[in-house]
Amino acid sequence: MNERNVIDNIVYPFGSVYPTEYIKVYHLLNDELKDMLENSGYKKTFSSKYQKSLRFLEGLKTRCCLGNSELFEKLLDEDNLYSIRLFGEKNIRILFSFITIKGNSKAILLNVFEEKNKTDYESGKRVANTRKNEVIIAFNS
Repeated sequence: MNERNVIDNIVYPFGSVYPTEYIKVYHLLNDELKDMLENSGYKKTFSSKYQKSLRFLEGLKTRCCLGNSELFEKLLDEDNLYSIRLFGEKNIRILFSFITIKGNSKAILLNVFEEKNKTDYESGKRVANTRKNEVIIAFNS
C-alpha cells in the first residue's frame, strides 16, 4: 500500500475534514467509527468527547499522555502505543501512536473498538500494532 492510501484526514463524525495537520487516521478508521456509532444513539455524546480529546491531543502533542489519565493512557508493555479513553454508555477506545512522517511528528489514530472485556483490548492492540507498522513501512520505504 502506498503512503497516500495508508493515512487519511479525520472526517467522521464531523461531516467534513477536521481541521488538523497533526492528527491523522489510519485509512479505515473513519468507516470503522461510522459503523460503530451511526445507529447506536451514542453519536452525539461521542462526538463531543472525541472533539475534546482531539483538541487536547492537538494542543499538548506527546505531552497529552502525561498526567491526563482521564482522557489518555500510555499502554503498558507497548512501544509507542496510547489510548484515548472515551467513557460513557459505550466504553470506546481509540489506540494511537506518534509517528514522524517526512520530518513532521504526527499522531496517527490506528484502531477503534468498544471495550467490553480484557480480550477486546488485546485484540485492539494487535490490530493497532499491525497498522502502526504498516504506516511506518509506507513512509519509510
